[in-house]
Amino acid sequence: MGFAFVSAMVFVPLVGALGLLEAERRRYQEQLLAAQEENRRLAALAERERIARDLHDLLGHTLTLISRKAELAARLARVDPLSERERAVLRRAALGQTSEIAAALGLSEGTVRNYLSEAIGKLGAANRIEAARIAREKGFI
Repeated sequence: MGFAFVSAMVFVPLVGALGLLEAERRRYQEQLLAAQEENRRLAALAERERIARDLHDLLGHTLTLISRKAELAARLARVDPLSERERAVLRRAALGQTSEIAAALGLSEGTVRNYLSEAIGKLGAANRIEAARIAREKGFI
């Protein structure tokens, strides 16, 4: 047996083993790259979810603040739009006719109708009964 034969007997399996090791290294390298890509994808997804939660919280707090400010503004803005005479006429509007209201307040029937018409318009009511109800609910009378 010659040196060439012995060399071939040693080197052929060695080269084959090195080829297998290289193939295994490439497979692990591909798995590593795939895992790194998956990690990047999951990190981006987690960041988007965090931003979405932060935006949700921010919007929730902002809308709550706006709602509370609107409620406060509504309470503070409950300015009585009615004149003293309109309030007096509305207090009696549900109880009697225009002539009875006019007699009780010392006004003409036309004046009572004018005050009722003004009060109905200011309160956005459909009639004198509704105007009196709205005025009572809002604390105007």
